[in-house]
Amino acid sequence: MSRVIYCFYKKSEGSLYAITENKKFYERFISERNKRCFIIKKIKFHHNDEASSFLFTNSSLILGDFPYEDDKSNITMLVATPKEEDILQNKIEEMQDCAVNIKCIFNKYCLKGKYFTALMNLIDISDVDGLKIDILKLFIYLFKDTFYYTDE
Repeated sequence: MSRVIYCFYKKSEGSLYAITENKKFYERFISERNKRCFIIKKIKFHHNDEASSFLFTNSSLILGDFPYEDDKSNITMLVATPKEEDILQNKIEEMQDCAVNIKCIFNKYCLKGKYFTALMNLIDISDVDGLKIDILKLFIYLFKDTFYYTDE
């Protein structure tokens, strides 16, 4: 029995970007992203262990369903790769670290008054909701070259 794996190669880089065996993820990915950004190949594996090996080797590129929250706490499900998810999470951590560093600078220089209070309210991340990030918008920004096509 043969297995079919859909492979998305990013035109601008010529590298493998995403893979899936799941026909529904394949269809959703090309409907959610700009398919002109990709060269899409369908690879047939005649041996199960070859297909399994290929998937294992490229496991960070296997398409899956991921939830993305906007700044109003609405959840949007997008087809994405674990690699994209890792890049997104790293960017979120960078933004949180930056906010903490700004807060430390303000505390170090003992800024006072209503402007200091307003700034502290903006960057207070002592609780989970302190720094509200529109994760959906950030995801689209980070991977905009797969959503919007340019001939550059």
